[in-house]
Amino acid sequence: SGDTLNAALACNEAKDVFKSAVLALKALGKNQADILLSDLQTREPEVSLALRRMGTARLNLKQAYRHIPLLKIKPVKVGFTWSKQGRTIQRISVAEARRLLSKRQSTPLIQGALSKLASLSENEILARARSVVPHLRANIVFDPNTVTPHRRLIQTPLPLLVPLLPGENLPEFVPIPPEPIGQDRLKRSDVKIDDSPFIPMLGIYRYKEMYRA
Repeated sequence: SGDTLNAALACNEAKDVFKSAVLALKALGKNQADILLSDLQTREPEVSLALRRMGTARLNLKQAYRHIPLLKIKPVKVGFTWSKQGRTIQRISVAEARRLLSKRQSTPLIQGALSKLASLSENEILARARSVVPHLRANIVFDPNTVTPHRRLIQTPLPLLVPLLPGENLPEFVPIPPEPIGQDRLKRSDVKIDDSPFIPMLGIYRYKEMYRA
């Protein structure tokens, strides 16, 4: 209904306002942030109740920022698929890896990792691997006579809302298949890196010798 779509739009706008406030708070120095947060010793009752209903002890910012997928025009067809990407590979420099370690509390483990980095050339490129939880994507097809481009691919961790007239049916859609279990094969970028991590705590690998810069 129109009320549902308007409520979703207002919710997305509130998410953006909240995200801006959190990012502004994070940009402050520690002393300034402590002053602003000094009167927040306890949670508001409404916040505590909402978290209990969700079965969580703390707010997940990534989920809080996430928009409700909202289409302005009814599509012709929607097909749901699971992302098959098991993990992402990010190229980083030795200096960047050192900076990530320096942000952590100094321990013998951290010092050992820094020593390992010191043994490498500053010009060597490393790989940082991060696991990606399977997530749903929607392949959306619009009428090519009304929307250009007429195909879109979006992530849909939340229900997809589409505008409908009273009594109008939902667009044609492909049911969601079962969640995939495991990965059958490695991506090309996975094949290029060593089997064992060089800095396990950060998921940092060296590229195999033939692929090293």
